[in-house]
Amino acid sequence: MKTTNEINIPTYSSSDLPDGKNPFETIDSHNLGQPPATWYPIRIDTVRNLLTGNSFHYTVSEIGPSVAIVAMDDDGYIFLVGQWRYTFGKYSWELPSGSAADKENLRDAAKRELREETGLIADSWTKLGTVDNCNGATIDEGHLFLATNLALFPATPDPNEIIQRVRIPFSEAVSLVFSNRITESLSIAAILKAKHLLNL
Repeated sequence: MKTTNEINIPTYSSSDLPDGKNPFETIDSHNLGQPPATWYPIRIDTVRNLLTGNSFHYTVSEIGPSVAIVAMDDDGYIFLVGQWRYTFGKYSWELPSGSAADKENLRDAAKRELREETGLIADSWTKLGTVDNCNGATIDEGHLFLATNLALFPATPDPNEIIQRVRIPFSEAVSLVFSNRITESLSIAAILKAKHLLNL
């Protein structure tokens, strides 16, 4: 058995990690579905691999950008929402999150989703970064925020969403990530990014 330094794989540090070049050429593209027939646009592309010359079909779900919010109060608690996820057939505890409207400012979308799902309004906002959700099949880019200096007002959830709201110590939310109780990708990423940022 070879050791890792004997394997012919280049070694890099994070500061000089290179990007690869795009090996694909789109030959043709057409829509498979559009709202309201589908929840979001779906297209199928005919793609050529420029390195091999092979062509293949690639289906892309054109889900627009989404947002997720770690809303932390002065006592170090954050807010989770629970709802039944029809796609997975299971109950899910998550951060407040949702989709941005077309051309909506992402921070404004985060403020709207936080108010709708929890009734919370935050005076302070910090960007935590982005996550490419299921980047082999969709263009959904998740934008993560930390919201602090909170005030509570009545929530205004989507009538089709049946949501529970809870307040939980941030350290316990981290534990829920590692115990696999929180499994939604944006929630995991945002909680762990907030933990790193705040050194908690």
